Amino acid sequence: MADGSPVKTSVTTKVWWTDMSFDKATSSVQRSLQKLGTRVADLVLIHWPGRWLSGDTAGNRDAREATWEALCDLKQAGSIREIGVSNFTVRHLKELEGYSMQMPAVNQVELHPYLQQKELLEYCQQKGIRVQAYSPLASGRLQLLSDPLLNEVAAANGISPAQTVLKWMLQRGITPIVKTTSTARMQQNLRAETLPDLQQSDVDAITGLDRQESCDLSGGLVSPDRIA
Repeated sequence: MADGSPVKTSVTTKVWWTDMSFDKATSSVQRSLQKLGTRVADLVLIHWPGRWLSGDTAGNRDAREATWEALCDLKQAGSIREIGVSNFTVRHLKELEGYSMQMPAVNQVELHPYLQQKELLEYCQQKGIRVQAYSPLASGRLQLLSDPLLNEVAAANGISPAQTVLKWMLQRGITPIVKTTSTARMQQNLRAETLPDLQQSDVDAITGLDRQESCDLSGGLVSPDRIA
């Protein structure tokens, strides 16, 4: 950091859907480690719960199980510290629980005030799975940061609408993944962690904004719910 304080970084990589088999997943992780110039990844995720939009139920199930087995073995070998998934639904997670004693450390999913995935969040928290939210600000879409209620809560707390969303997530046990090309905006986002907590009434009000609307531009065509 500019002030001289230490910065803690972690290395996360993913297994792409075309590499969903035991051998391909193993090779994928090994290639990633080589490219990253490290012997150990802090976290490796299965990027997608199946072979893209394939309706091949048995094939996708076998691919998930084989890929998860590969990650478990790599963790056992010391090449990975933690293993997880991305875009897995409750159905996919329950299936995984049926064939493995090792549950994911993380499930990385789209989550923001307009798409709160409440059933998935509850399940993950019950199972000790950390939920990481990508697109926590809806990727600048859906006019989320212009929402009147968000702006009202932000103004009352003397913070930005973006900080309001991030603080709401942190108070609900969700880890937001924020992307920006602006250093100033990144610093503002990082400050959300140390801001005073929102009042519970504010948290509840934002939770009431859920309308199950994705910021995905495909209009729902690319959805993990479609993966058998």
